[in-house]
Amino acid sequence: MNKIVMAMFLLVSATAYAAQPTVGPLHSIKLDQFMQLPEKFQALYVAGAIDGMTFTTYGYAIPDHDALVSCYRSRPLGEFTKQVVETAKLHPEFKENVATLVAMTAGRLCPH
Repeated sequence: MNKIVMAMFLLVSATAYAAQPTVGPLHSIKLDQFMQLPEKFQALYVAGAIDGMTFTTYGYAIPDHDALVSCYRSRPLGEFTKQVVETAKLHPEFKENVATLVAMTAGRLCPH
């Protein structure tokens, strides 16, 4: 399993368990809502998701943390966001939360 996806799984699992074990992950925004946002707002969402992923990899002392942060920093946010949007367009059947889509895209762009 890709380490970034595993990190997101740990974060979501820990959060969901702490609140109520029977409640799934938070869907703060649905994919169709995300796709309708102006590009700048999509970029803000993607930046927040990336910040959350790097905070999690740092907090859990995941060995590839520095390499992941370096990879994320090597890509302009606009490019990263466009890749997330393209991934969404390629997978219209995707029903998970948008943060998971960001994590999938990050795993493809920065496979550590």
